[in-house]
This record gives sequence, C-alpha cells and structure tokens, in this order.
Amino acid sequence: MHAHRTRCVVFALLMFLGLNAQVHGQASNPGVEAAAAANPVQPRGPLTAYVGANVRTGSAAGIVKNATILVADGLIVEIGEGLQPPPGARVIDWAGKTVLPGIIDPYYVDSSLRASGNAASEVRRIEVGGRTIELPQQGAAESTELLRITDVWNPPSDSSRVALRSGITTLHWVTSGYGMSLFSPTQFESRSWHSTWGERLFVAANNNAESLELIRRGLAGQPVAPPSNSERSGPPGGGGRGRRPPRQDEASIAESVADGFTAETHIEADLQDPNSTPNATAPETQAGEASVSVAEPLWVKVRAGEVPLLINASNSATILHVLKVLEAHEKVRVALVANPADVYQVRSALSPARLTLIVRPRLEKVANSAARVNIAKELGQLSIPFCFSLSTNQADFQQSQDTPLFPVTSLVRTGLDANRAVEALTMQPAKLLGIDKWVGSLEANKFADMIVFDHDPLVSVGSLEQVFLKGKLVYENR
Repeated sequence: MHAHRTRCVVFALLMFLGLNAQVHGQASNPGVEAAAAANPVQPRGPLTAYVGANVRTGSAAGIVKNATILVADGLIVEIGEGLQPPPGARVIDWAGKTVLPGIIDPYYVDSSLRASGNAASEVRRIEVGGRTIELPQQGAAESTELLRITDVWNPPSDSSRVALRSGITTLHWVTSGYGMSLFSPTQFESRSWHSTWGERLFVAANNNAESLELIRRGLAGQPVAPPSNSERSGPPGGGGRGRRPPRQDEASIAESVADGFTAETHIEADLQDPNSTPNATAPETQAGEASVSVAEPLWVKVRAGEVPLLINASNSATILHVLKVLEAHEKVRVALVANPADVYQVRSALSPARLTLIVRPRLEKVANSAARVNIAKELGQLSIPFCFSLSTNQADFQQSQDTPLFPVTSLVRTGLDANRAVEALTMQPAKLLGIDKWVGSLEANKFADMIVFDHDPLVSVGSLEQVFLKGKLVYENR
C-alpha cells in the first residue's frame, strides 16, 4: 500500500512538471530539445531536413543509417537516425543515397598560378654549329625564394571549379617551391576564402643543398636567404626533372646506413661549399630580408609545434634527409607530401608522433618489383596518421570526376578500413591544418559541407551527384 502511494505521488509530480513545461513552451519536441542542448547558438534561418540517406559522418559516430540531417544558416543543427523533421522544415528525400563530408585537399597545387621564384622565366643557351640557341625551360620551377600565394592569386583563372566536380569543398592552395599557402572553399561564385584560417608554410625538398638548407635554417631560427639558382622538379611526391637517385628498397637503404652512408652524410656532403670557409654565411639581400620578415612569424609557430610545416619530398632519400634534420627539433610537426612508393621504402624510419603523411590514394608498385602495396593500409598498421590528396596527379584527377573515390575504393577493397579512408579525406586533413572546428565531419555546429553519391562509393564505384557548401547546392552532376 505504501509503495503504491509513493508511485502515485511520483507520477503526479511528473505530470505536473510536464504540464508546466508545455505551459511555458518547453520540451514540446524532444528532437529540438536535444538540438538546443548541443547548440548553444540557435540558427535564425529556416530549417531544411535531408532525410533517408546513409551518412558516413567522418567522426566517431561512423555510419548513421536512415539519417536525418537538419541544416540552417549553413550549419548542421542536428544529425541522427530516424529523427522526425520539425514542423515547418523543408524536407528533401535522400533515400538510397550515401552522404559524406566535403573532401578537404591538404595540398592542392594550382597549375594556373605561376611558379615561385624567378626560375620559371629562365632559359637554357646551347651552342650548335657556332650559333647560340635559347631553349625555354618547360614545367614548373621549384624555388627556395619565398612566395605568398596571395601575391599571385588570380581568381578568374583558379581551378576551384575542377576541384568542386570531384567533391572537394575546401582547398589548401600551394605553388611549387617555398611559400605561404592559402585556404579557400570551392565556391567559385564568391571567389572567397576563410582568412581566419590563416596561412601555412610549405617547402619542396629534394637532394640539392638549397632546399635542405632552407629547412635547416628555418627550424634553427636563422635568416633564410633566396637562392642563387633553383632546381626543377615535378608535382608533389616526385616525378621531377631534377636529378633523382635510383630507387632503393628498404634493405638497400639499411645497408647504406650500416656502411656509414647516412642521411647526415648526404646532407653534409650536399651542403659543403668548396669556395667558402667553414663559418662563412651568405650576405643577405633585400629580397632575403623581405622573405624573413614575412615568413618568420610562421616559422616561430612551426618551431613551437603550433602549426605543421608542409614538406614535399621528391624521393625516399629526401625523406631520410628531412628526418635527420628534424632530430634536433623535438617540437616540430611535419606534414610530409610524398609518393606512396617512396614512403614504403622508408616506412620503418617514420615517427607517428612527428609526422602526418599526405599521399595519393592508389595502389603502388614496390620498387624493383611487380608487387603492389596498399601504403594507406601499411600506415594504418604502423599508427602513422595520413591524409589523401586527390589532386597530386592532375591528369587522373580530372578524368575521374564522376567517380572521384574510385581509387580510395580500391584501397578499401584491399584491406584499408572504410572509416579510416573517409577520415583521410576529411577529418584528418582538417585536424592537420587546424580547421576541424568548422569542417571535416558531419556534426552539429559545423558547416554543412556535404557530397552526395548515388550509393556508397566505398563499397562499389559510386557516382557523385551533388555538392553542398554551407548548405547551398553549388554543383550538380547532370
């Protein structure tokens, strides 16, 4: 009897609280209440509810099936399985579709921007039969003279439309060589970028003394002088026109190290100037002083470990050189752009605590072998963080825009975890670049950057149908 009376009192109390909440307009919709708790700042604009899709969120939530995505003011208000759209919301049926966060390309080289330095305008003169012939040098030049992309930015010629058709919603623009980068959404109508995201430093490194010395001096807090000349090389991760040593497998590299031919030996030999005294330093030029004054605040952040330094390594030997230089700088974090085959050769020397790899998503042949390797799977097993850049081979990139994730699907089919593959396209580059507060996953309070496929592109070849930037449809594949 006493227990029955207690239950009645509790029930009456709950009824009173519920009625009181309704009188004051509270808790009338559990979904909206949950959204309000997760969103301290409520959207002012109209709500749009995208319902029925399977969503690969790119976050710890993984896949949300039969999801409802509530969007307002360009932000995600709430996302969850089977949520009922609030009254008055615009409802769009995405049943049967698969939705991913917008892709973030962490190292997008725009060929429409001029190469850094003055090397691009150099000509080669040869003597033939007593006549002097000038041969203009073709291809991009990589220089160690600082270039800010904002100084050469040309919005009408940018390639953001090309990126947009591949589902890339955020670009981290770089040129070849050494410079300061630029973030940009691929919203070609506004030609705008997020200035609050700041800039990053990037350096193209190869086996020549200048590029390695630039990194060494920058990390040591010494002035970085412009080069006397520059060496040409190709796109990120190798393929350059400069001198490139023959490929070695990991065993050969290990034997070289055992014989005393270490990365340090390479560097010291390359940096040796036969015409200089041991402690001589090159005089600073006016251009060098300008470079120092502009770049030094970013170098300070790099040395403190606040932002990563992006280094495009042209081959496996260069990776070893860079790792040797980093030994004296424990706080420095590096994003290493490299060819997957080169990474595979030196994988045992990589440090998970210091490096994030930026690689092209593809199966690569092992050096001097017909065997293929899934480098993303290997990096996952070694607990080394990695990002994918779809644009490192522009020819393949532009030819596969209807099915941009086909190479990633190949990696998933050969052992790479599908959720990790999504993270390598979205959340991992966002974390690397320090913009994960706004983009990188489909979660409440983040930008509604979404790409829509006809079915799951990581299970079988899926066609890209739509791209949304801040909740706005900016591309439709018809």
